Amino acid sequence: MGLKPDYMGPYKATQEDLDIRMWCYRNSISAVPVQIKYGKREWFVEISVNGKTSMSPKSYTHLDIWNKVLEFRRYYYKKYAK
Repeated sequence: MGLKPDYMGPYKATQEDLDIRMWCYRNSISAVPVQIKYGKREWFVEISVNGKTSMSPKSYTHLDIWNKVLEFRRYYYKKYAK
């Protein structure tokens, strides 16, 4: 028997969220969840802008992680999109 994968919570992106994700991808910006430790249901958000990577100072639960990832993507979209 295999190990049961961790559930990261619901993720229901709107079309606007998908467009922002594609814009970020095309402009070398990423915000992705990174699990703290296998079996622990907490994640940091790893943010990469033009090759410079940083980690969110706070960790998020499976109920909050996708909202936080989308929040970071929206932030960089609004900051750099003209």
